[in-house]
Amino acid sequence: MSLEDRRIWVGVAALVALSVVTAGAVSAVVFSNLYQYHGFAQVNKLILAPFDHIPNDGGPQIPISFLNGTTSSFNFSVLNRWKGSIDYNVSFFLAPSGFIVTNAFGVLVQYNVSSNGSLVDGPSFPIAWVSGPSYTVSGLTPTFTAVDLANDAGEQFFRADITLTFNLSGSNLDGSYTMDVALVSP
Repeated sequence: MSLEDRRIWVGVAALVALSVVTAGAVSAVVFSNLYQYHGFAQVNKLILAPFDHIPNDGGPQIPISFLNGTTSSFNFSVLNRWKGSIDYNVSFFLAPSGFIVTNAFGVLVQYNVSSNGSLVDGPSFPIAWVSGPSYTVSGLTPTFTAVDLANDAGEQFFRADITLTFNLSGSNLDGSYTMDVALVSP
């Protein structure tokens, strides 16, 4: 093999390696997004608080990365501090930066508490999504009723399973957004 042939093969190998590295890097960045969660909302006497693994673990606000077209999940509870029943909806408000949401889908899963205190999946409820100004996206659940328990406050536990499909619109290889989760009166 001549020196000229070797240079051609080395050049071809370098181009193939560069293409593989570039394609992997581009696919990784396109599908990753930073997530900032705002919780601990209160409406009337209802308190929304995120948790990590088990109820009342005092977990921090949970950083979640949404990958394009896949489902991301996070837990929160709704505590009724009022003596009586209160109707509410859970709302989600996403404000993107550097990308445009083309589709949003989600369900809210209500946990049941088993006899040993662990959480098991209960019924799921759809989240209705609408697009707003400046590429914002809002979601709203059906109405829930928070009831108080005898001699105690009532608490309900949920998991939000949310899927976003989006296109990057900025010059950065990644986008970021904030999502506010709150309780609203119906």
